[in-house]
Amino acid sequence: MTTANGNAPQVANNGGASKTFKIFICYDPREDEAYEVCRHSILKRTSIPVEITTIVQSDLRVHTTL
Repeated sequence: MTTANGNAPQVANNGGASKTFKIFICYDPREDEAYEVCRHSILKRTSIPVEITTIVQSDLRVHTTL
């Protein structure tokens, strides 16, 4: 699940080139409300373009080998 905030003004920090700031948020279904508050807060308060990628905890556990 990825969300991009295209309404934010472009901010150039690297010689005039602007980039989308990537944010990864872990999602645990037991803490759905905390995830939604975090995501909403980032999207509402950002002044730069952001891309939020959700890391689903249960998928992480399945794909991790010990």
